[in-house]
Parts: sequence; structure tokens; C-alpha cells
Amino acid sequence: MVFNLTHFAWAFLLGTISAASLPLGSWIGLITKPKVFFIGFLAAFGAGALFAALAVELVAPTVTAVTAAESAAGLIHDTDATLSAFIALIAGSIIGCISFVVLDQLVNAHGGFLRKSATTMAWFGQRKKQRQIGVLRDLSCIDLFQSVPEAAIQDLVDLVKPVHFNENEVLFNQGEEGEELFFIRDGEITLYHDGQKFKTLGKGTVLGEMALLTGAPRNNTAVSTTVCHCLMLCKESFDQLRGEYPAFDQSAREMVSERLDELTEISGTST
Repeated sequence: MVFNLTHFAWAFLLGTISAASLPLGSWIGLITKPKVFFIGFLAAFGAGALFAALAVELVAPTVTAVTAAESAAGLIHDTDATLSAFIALIAGSIIGCISFVVLDQLVNAHGGFLRKSATTMAWFGQRKKQRQIGVLRDLSCIDLFQSVPEAAIQDLVDLVKPVHFNENEVLFNQGEEGEELFFIRDGEITLYHDGQKFKTLGKGTVLGEMALLTGAPRNNTAVSTTVCHCLMLCKESFDQLRGEYPAFDQSAREMVSERLDELTEISGTST
């Protein structure tokens, strides 16, 4: 093969133009700072162009080769050979995609998501989303949040912390300073006032809010009657929600008023 300067010049020119697209695009992006939507559009267009190029490079030669081989062997006519080759290619691609997805999920389920940062972030993001959905579902069943804005509940989802109590475990004692309130997700908790059983609370109820709202010591002792799963909200977060959402503050005050009436009635009965 004889070296041709013209061909070399054209190859060098086209290669330079192709290679310059990446730094040129980066420079334009830094100067203009395009919006996220436009960047996403360009990324999608580039991905589509890449898939199209792969399809032309891989699919067309494969179909042509299979068709030529079947035609040369005299198995079927050219048209039938092309169709059968195309169907085989599509079927193989579908089987390959399904196999990849299934095996990838299987590997991730056994800790394989840690193999790279992208899958690790996706796994933790999915777990967080599932937790938020579960917490939001449980909080929506509580009377305290029936009249508060949806935004308040959304903020509350990020502020609460799941806690677990074994049977006959003390959540707090009467006379202690109140630093948190609890939302019962499942199980039962019994309240005692001056050593006497006051009330038993179950799923979907709140306890401990009185001390947080009034600043007074705990009026009751709370003991888990069964194994309980709760959501805990600290006083600082509780005060934050009250300040940002007046409807939440009003609902909390009404609940405390009801609890005080119940406590007064019990005290009057005992005397």
C-alpha cells in the first residue's frame, strides 16, 4: 500500500474534528451553563445516536451473515432467510436483556449493589423511599395529622426515627422531663398515673406530647404492654413543626386538652 498524503490529510482533519467535539462541548457548557433540561435532552440524543450506530454496526452485518450462510446452504429462500435471521436476533436480544436484569437483581439482593457507587446509591435510595412510604402511610392514620397540611407530614417523615420496645419496657417515667413523643406503629403501651393504670394506647395513637407542649414533667409512666414499634420525634423537631405549621400546633393543643380532661376525670374518680 502506497502512502497517500491526501488521504492522510483528510484522515487527520476528520479525526481532529471528531476528537475536538468533547473539549469543545465541555468549554461551551462551562461558558453558557445550560439548564438541566437541555443537558438531559443532549444526553438522551447522544445515547440514541450511540444505540443507532451500534445497531448499524452489529445488527446489519449479523443478519447479512446469517442470511448468506442459510442461502448458500440452500435451506430457504433469501426473503425467508432474512426474516428468520431477524427474528432470531430479536429473540436473542430479548432473552439477553431479561437474563441480565434478573441476574443483576439477584446479585444486588445478596449485597452485589456494593460493587460500584452508582448501584450502592440506587439501593440506599430505594430503601429510603420504601421507608418514607411506610412512615407516611402510618402517620396518615393518626388523628393528630387529619387536619394538618400535607407539607407538614412530608417534613415529619424526615424528622421521625423508628424505635423498638420489648414487652414490659419503660418508655418514660412520671415526673421526668419530656424530650420526645412517640407515634405507635404497632403494639400496645399502657399509661400509669400515680401507680394506677390510666389508659392503654394502641396502633395509630400518640403519647408524650403533653410534656413537650406544656414544658411540664411527664404526667404518666408509659410501659409497653407488648412488643412495640414506634416513631420517635424529639422536642426540637416538634417545636420546629409547631412554629412552621399553625394547624399542626392547633391539633397538638387540642390533643393535649383532651388528655388533660381524661386525666382530671380519672383523678376525680380515684378520690
